[in-house]
Amino acid sequence: MLAGAVYCGAEPNSREHPLAEALGGRLTANILCAHHNNDVANRCDEPMFKQFAPWMFMLGTKRERGVRGAEFRGHADDGEPLVAKPGWRVCRRKRLQLVQRAANGKIKYAKGDLAKLEELKAAGVLDKPDGPVIATLEKPPAINYKIAVAADAERGVLKTALHFVAGFVIDVDKELAKQLYHYVTGQERADGKYVRTLPLEELYFPESWPPRHEIRTYPSSGGETYITVLLFGLYGFQVCLPIATPGPVRYKQPLLDDLRPVFERNDHVRKFGWDDHLTSDSIEPLETNLHFRHQKLEGYAKWRQDKSRCMDAAIRALKSQFSLHVNYREAYIAELQLEAFEADEISRLVHWGAKALDRGRHPWDLPLEEYFV
Repeated sequence: MLAGAVYCGAEPNSREHPLAEALGGRLTANILCAHHNNDVANRCDEPMFKQFAPWMFMLGTKRERGVRGAEFRGHADDGEPLVAKPGWRVCRRKRLQLVQRAANGKIKYAKGDLAKLEELKAAGVLDKPDGPVIATLEKPPAINYKIAVAADAERGVLKTALHFVAGFVIDVDKELAKQLYHYVTGQERADGKYVRTLPLEELYFPESWPPRHEIRTYPSSGGETYITVLLFGLYGFQVCLPIATPGPVRYKQPLLDDLRPVFERNDHVRKFGWDDHLTSDSIEPLETNLHFRHQKLEGYAKWRQDKSRCMDAAIRALKSQFSLHVNYREAYIAELQLEAFEADEISRLVHWGAKALDRGRHPWDLPLEEYFV
């Protein structure tokens, strides 16, 4: 049994998150030396984080270090690269799009962020800087992204299961840990031998909201321990470690609202085995289930963004009401138009805002259930 750090037996002097902190994990264990902690973070956690960054962005999960969400890259419908950053209400294009130059070489027509207008005038690059400027609101482009569960995720899942067992269940044999290290760091593939993808069925992962990360251990009579790992309530895996462990335990990490980790006895009865995994027959049902769960998370993301845009509009409308003595409702509608909402969206937002005000709440307290349809 190991008395020191998992992979080397040295002094465990580095704080490790079995489930990466960048993915919202908050459970920590003092099980690694600084060298192996940095190595695993760079070669395992970072690639896994980049793969799932869109979900951290959409959920806006506040991480332990105070960062909310994550940055990720995608593209617009026309193929132009886009970057989404934490705290931004919308995904913005990377640069101003020049459409037409005048005969003198200056800008005659361009598309982009209206906030750049004054900068362009001050720089003297507009064709008629002293004349009227015609500007049209352009709805922020939707960002397209792709998440494909690959080897990066599989070795990240193996690392999560191994470090969870080592930190909270039982010490891990040094020689076994050294063997598994090659899989954790990507020197060998972990799929099939230690990690398998499971279908998203109630048998394996009972569905619930809000989305969560979850780790469950299932000791077996044959001396192995089976561990299920669920990420974002979307991606389910099964890990088999040749380690005998005591009673079954469960770790649940909520990703919204109350972020305190839950550590308790695993009361889920195991009715599946190592032969249970994703097959050609279960791919279509899995894709259907994933599509449904994806839509729910994307609906939550749109709810968050719309709330933020409505809050900005409502605050500006309130200022106009007092400074210009205009009707608040009319000012709010005008500000929503400046936020590039469509006419039918504005009607709904004004209706929901009025109901919220009647209940003594803010007009941007939008009903979440309306975004899950």
